[in-house]
Amino acid sequence: EAKRVDCHPREFRHFLENFSEAFPQVNPLAKNVIPLEGDANRQAVKSVLNFPFPLSNRIMVHWKYLLLDRSPDEHMLIVSEEGNEDILAKYLNADEKDKYVLARTFLCVYWIKPIREAERIVGSTVRYAFSGDTGGSIPAFIQNTIGPKSALDSVQGLISYVKKRSLVAE
Repeated sequence: EAKRVDCHPREFRHFLENFSEAFPQVNPLAKNVIPLEGDANRQAVKSVLNFPFPLSNRIMVHWKYLLLDRSPDEHMLIVSEEGNEDILAKYLNADEKDKYVLARTFLCVYWIKPIREAERIVGSTVRYAFSGDTGGSIPAFIQNTIGPKSALDSVQGLISYVKKRSLVAE
């Protein structure tokens, strides 16, 4: 959690709305995020992650839910593999099954909330949660190093991304 970020919640919308292009700029493990199919409520995406040597790279196929303006200026992006059997069968081909280890995202959430002082928005709180299975066999000491670092990188990367965009807009 980043308890106070000196950015208005609307400044996070570009990242949330353009997650497929923006996430690889935020998380160093992410090689790409490919939009697949979707409807008004959700979008299927395929993510490829470059893991450090000697680990194999990972692939995930999951649903992305975008909830903008849940309440005024509060936004949420949720990624989950819940109910992904059909898209997994449709979009994970034999070559990818041979080349990558299948990883799972049970739940990944970016939650952006406004910070108000005297009814005026003066910043944002960024909450991030991740629960998943990287698949394959990874020694515990590596999991305990990469996992927390990846979560921290995701939050710090998001904040840096938003601040850089804000500077360019000025």
